[in-house]
Amino acid sequence: MPSGLLLNLQANDIVIDSNLLRFSWIEDLSQMEMQSTYRIEMRLFGHQGWVLWWDSGNVKSSNSAQVEYNGPDLLSRSLYDWRVSTSKDGTHWSDWSERQSFFSGTFGNWHAKPIWASNDTDTVFFRYEVSLDISKKIKTARWLVTGRDTAPSRQYVFQIFIDGELVGVGPSRGYDSILPYSSFDVTDVLEKRSNICLSAICFSRGKNADFSSELLVFYDDGTSKTVVTDNKWSVLNAKDIVGMGASYHHFYDVGPENWNLANEPRNWKYS
Repeated sequence: MPSGLLLNLQANDIVIDSNLLRFSWIEDLSQMEMQSTYRIEMRLFGHQGWVLWWDSGNVKSSNSAQVEYNGPDLLSRSLYDWRVSTSKDGTHWSDWSERQSFFSGTFGNWHAKPIWASNDTDTVFFRYEVSLDISKKIKTARWLVTGRDTAPSRQYVFQIFIDGELVGVGPSRGYDSILPYSSFDVTDVLEKRSNICLSAICFSRGKNADFSSELLVFYDDGTSKTVVTDNKWSVLNAKDIVGMGASYHHFYDVGPENWNLANEPRNWKYS
């Protein structure tokens, strides 16, 4: 049975943002015979549960590294998995491998609205309350987040939280006008919570400062819930609270650790 499955040379927590997929696996060499044929199956999770998305059919090849995908274009914001079976002679087949799951990203088409406070502030607090259906079991949940921009201060734009628990920071610095985004697996964080508060602390001295996020929750019954940044999010100008001050060595901004919370939680507005 094949093992050690990799997708685009990744083993875990995989987010794919294009149709350029490359499959790799380790052959079972217990019989000291090389693979001559393989077959790959890919599934999509949706309203009908898991359904077959693509079947490579029997492919005569000894290749088991960086095998190219040639199926239909992937759907964005979707959950997939794949497995592989191999044969030494094209007749006798191995057991199917374990499945490896992956998630397809935005493909550059964001549903979220970029938000910020007034143009004269570099530090902003955001928050939004969400209700979840605890009668359904969550299969997987992803929080896709980005912000602009990292270049002026050479540091992350956002810190994001769920119910006050830090989820992560980001995004990475872009290149060639490409704005990267971060994907966080928050399945365990959301489990058995009916009401949650999404929040973010954002800092940017860029001319086009903004914050965008999409929370995608997939339930076991095939239904889903999406929460995106829009004008319903609460926003607070946090410049006077955090007070980042002057730049250090002309690029890194260091603020005080003893925040002035006298104005919090007052003065919240809609973004």
